[in-house]
Amino acid sequence: MKFLLSLSFVLLSLSSYSQKLIHEKDEFKKKEYSRTEWDVLLKKSIVLTNSIKYSLVKYSDSIYINAKIILDGGNKVFAVRDNEELLLLLDNDETVTLKNSKYTVSSEGGASSGLIGGSKYGLTLLYYFANQKDIRNLVKSPIKKVRIYTNEGYLEGDISKKNSRHFAQNLKLILSSH
Repeated sequence: MKFLLSLSFVLLSLSSYSQKLIHEKDEFKKKEYSRTEWDVLLKKSIVLTNSIKYSLVKYSDSIYINAKIILDGGNKVFAVRDNEELLLLLDNDETVTLKNSKYTVSSEGGASSGLIGGSKYGLTLLYYFANQKDIRNLVKSPIKKVRIYTNEGYLEGDISKKNSRHFAQNLKLILSSH
């Protein structure tokens, strides 16, 4: 009986997902913003081959996606141009388009999270939604694929059901913040 209770507890804790909303204030501009913790959107393998992590940000009633990107295991320098697209293909076959806010070149440790990736080339970008309709579409339908354009071409991959579910939960969380 103890074994079954222990096993149930372990399985329940593995299947649960909790995301925390972080509230911060810009001391200079006196504006508050909220963001989610960093989460994985795309990970091509256990090793950091190609990966995209994200954090959703709400600032002055606008929603943004902060994205940390690593290509080719972090061994390649790459760039993303101003207004370059991040495309999300949804299960309902709609495409959501976001635009990069500024030209960025990868740097050593540019996409690191904690101790991981500090010596690898990567970059952190801020993407904005082209319109509110895209946000509503994201709430209604899970993400199936992602594509990010770079000066090297593009990074594209299938999003796991778990990562898509986490993204939807994070989006609902950031939309509920004030």
